[in-house]
Amino acid sequence: MRKLSILLVALFTLFINKLHAQDDNPAKKAGCTLRVDFGSPGSGIDLKAYDNIKKLITDNKLEMKEVPNGREGEVYFCLSLKELKRCKKKKFIKELKSKAKEGQYVSVSTS
Repeated sequence: MRKLSILLVALFTLFINKLHAQDDNPAKKAGCTLRVDFGSPGSGIDLKAYDNIKKLITDNKLEMKEVPNGREGEVYFCLSLKELKRCKKKKFIKELKSKAKEGQYVSVSTS
């Protein structure tokens, strides 16, 4: 009985550790190479940042999935970046992060 109790505690501990070790990366969860989130403080998203970032994506002719994510216009863009070569990809991500910093409640995550 004691061995069974020790085994159950060990299994429970492993299970809890596995839950905590799960990746919290939003881009990876969405199946994206790059994810741009537009949040809202209660009055809608930053439309200027939204337009600037969407223009950057369309100017680079990148495939993008736009996913609604809330009741106040929250949305995220999911990009694979498969159209870009490695050096162009780094340059694009740097430029995108720069534009995201200019906006409010805009975050960029990569997987």
